[in-house]
Amino acid sequence: MGQKLNNPHDKFFKSFIHTKENAVDFLKTFLPKNLVVNIDFSTLTTENTSFINESLNEVFSDAIFKCKIKNHNKEIFISILIEHKSYPDKYISVQLLNYLANAYLSQLKESNHLELVVPFIYYHGKENWTYRPVADIIDDLPDYLKGYAPDFNTIFVDINHMTEDELKKVNNLMLLSALYMQRYSFNEKILISKFIEIFTYLENSENYDGNFIRNIFVYFNELIEIDIEQLRNIIGSLPQNTKKEIMTTYQLIKQEGRQEGRQEGRQEGVEIGMEKGLKKGVINLFKRKFDIVQISDIMEISVEKVKDILKRNGLM
Repeated sequence: MGQKLNNPHDKFFKSFIHTKENAVDFLKTFLPKNLVVNIDFSTLTTENTSFINESLNEVFSDAIFKCKIKNHNKEIFISILIEHKSYPDKYISVQLLNYLANAYLSQLKESNHLELVVPFIYYHGKENWTYRPVADIIDDLPDYLKGYAPDFNTIFVDINHMTEDELKKVNNLMLLSALYMQRYSFNEKILISKFIEIFTYLENSENYDGNFIRNIFVYFNELIEIDIEQLRNIIGSLPQNTKKEIMTTYQLIKQEGRQEGRQEGRQEGVEIGMEKGLKKGVINLFKRKFDIVQISDIMEISVEKVKDILKRNGLM
């Protein structure tokens, strides 16, 4: 399995799809109706694996779920592929073919048994995009030859194609706020104008979660560089507890995160200084209830590095 890119969009997507309720609501929103009515969502589990191989590292990352089919002793995988490119790729169906081949071969290596893998491409790049199967991207292919081209159903979601009215049909307000963030992640002006709306959805969510507010703000901060005065103006009309959560997160990002590791490294002038700074920053953030993915984003180090620091200091 290949190594994942340090991609903020990928990390954010996985942070909100990680909880079962969000995953179920996401799949119910975007899967075809004939799948939705036949899946037993009570059996949905997140698989701690990946079908990405080295040749696909720069194209996709994946989030894999497993579930049972109603009235049938059968399980399937649903593989959500997060497209890393911010622009349409004509040959994505060929890369998906590579992915599916690896998915089935990986199953055979593990158990000599196959379950269906349902491919689901999630794209939120700058340009609108229409998925085209393999037969449609081979130039001048006569109809009588198209039957020889690989063919498989693919769920393709380009969130840029969704209108605001369509987005607002999502009843899960935490999920809705996350989709808004990704819908406008490449348009700084609109994203800033939607900031209050996004955080109001979070405030009104039945499953209000301060940790998820931090997740969304860390992602926002990676997309847009703003100073503290701009931030105060943007969040002015939010409830006091949300403003406090956002300001605390912002200050920690600026003070405890990247700067601390770099500053201590510069002061001591040696690599051990940087390591001490990273260690101090990671531990401080962890004690302030930031999760591992958030710490990874703020400190600009891998999740594995965060876990290693916490384990070495008896915090995991």
